[in-house]
Amino acid sequence: MMYTVIALFIGKVASDYVLSGFDAKKAVNIISLRSIEIQKKIIEEMGSSATVFEGYGGYREEDKKVVYVVLRSQRILYLKRLITEMDPEAFVVVHNVKDVFGGTFFATPVIEHTIGLSAKFDDYEEDK
Repeated sequence: MMYTVIALFIGKVASDYVLSGFDAKKAVNIISLRSIEIQKKIIEEMGSSATVFEGYGGYREEDKKVVYVVLRSQRILYLKRLITEMDPEAFVVVHNVKDVFGGTFFATPVIEHTIGLSAKFDDYEEDK
């Protein structure tokens, strides 16, 4: 019985890596009364960017601030701990993300070197 559970777990982890790659990302929506504080902690402690936008709660009919952040999946557990410590009542939704580019997400250095993305776009002049 225990070997079956372990084998299923290993199979799930392996299939996740095959399907989503080794650099899977997650998008997280955080709705909290402490959204601005959470956003600042994400920036300070995790070194990641976060976007705050206005929302409206349909049940309580009140304005809300929603924090939106995209992270590598390995960092989600840390984010969950951070949110839980700051606001145990926060409503958090985690989404799988297929592709991210721009902002704080760049190609890995190996890929940059391989496909020549290490030069800045400003270095190229448009054809006239």
